[in-house]
Amino acid sequence: QIPFPMKPELKADVHAEVDRLFDSVTTEMSDADINAIKEYLVKNMKEGYEKNESWLGAINGYMNNGVDTFTGAVDVINSITTEDVKAIMKQLKDKGYKYRYILNPAE
Repeated sequence: QIPFPMKPELKADVHAEVDRLFDSVTTEMSDADINAIKEYLVKNMKEGYEKNESWLGAINGYMNNGVDTFTGAVDVINSITTEDVKAIMKQLKDKGYKYRYILNPAE
């Protein structure tokens, strides 16, 4: 989910750029890109260990879905490779899993 506030007259240009970026992830994503993202995710995960709302979300997820999002999360994040991301993005692209929601300003 990525919001793009814009003037209505720029909508077509922004959509074209978003499409280009979405498509580029399947081929142009680099190890440096992935490492920067993983570093950010790990930092947020470690900060989350100190906050009640992160624990509450983790407990809720485990109780409702049986998914443990805390134990080993840093290891899971660090195990993700550039090829993993490219493959998942290609699957999403091939299946057409891309949605756009446009909220127009009130007149």
